[in-house]
Amino acid sequence: MNALILCGGYGKRLGNITKKTPKPLVIIKKKPFIEYIINDLVDLKISKIFLLCSYKSNFFFKNYHNQKIDQTKIICIKENRPLGTGGAILNIKERLEDLFLVLNGDSYFKINLKKFINDGIKNSCDVKIALTLNKFYKLNSQLSQLILDKKNFVLKKENGKFMNAGIYLIKKKSLNLMKKKKCSLERDFLEELILKKKIEGKFLKKNFIDIGTIENLKKAKKKYNFYFKD
Repeated sequence: MNALILCGGYGKRLGNITKKTPKPLVIIKKKPFIEYIINDLVDLKISKIFLLCSYKSNFFFKNYHNQKIDQTKIICIKENRPLGTGGAILNIKERLEDLFLVLNGDSYFKINLKKFINDGIKNSCDVKIALTLNKFYKLNSQLSQLILDKKNFVLKKENGKFMNAGIYLIKKKSLNLMKKKKCSLERDFLEELILKKKIEGKFLKKNFIDIGTIENLKKAKKKYNFYFKD
């Protein structure tokens, strides 16, 4: 299986920090944030990890492009112009397997990825999405108020208690829904599939951190052992 890590954002909410360093490469406990995600994928024996880059892409190419860790090869993909989270995936559609994993490069969810994938393979939905509680992330407007019906289909509803945790198992054929080269994974793809009841949600009571704000970045650094796997 292949995995994609979305690394293209500007990280503007982090101010001066991301003027010098792209958000996924911010250091947490002497290691770039993205390496916690990469290490989990290497442990899974993922064959290829694609880093989908835009802003300051040279940092990723310098540190990771064509690097091989155990059985896993890392490949950096640069967008000629910013394509959005959906467009970045469409940009390498021809290189993807029929089923692939997508992870946000600025959030970390301490879950059992192997079980998440195996459970997703068994279902008939186009996308399986990991969910966490949204009580600490109410300012995150991208799919932050979700509920689950009795069959675990994801439904978007005001005041829903779940939010997107940035880990997806996606069937390649479902990408046909995205018609524009530049588009958002959340708004132009996932929301459409939610309306069609094509997304299965999996709520996992684990420790989740998104380093998109100064406050959360400080929290990640201070409570390293709480949020990250050793």
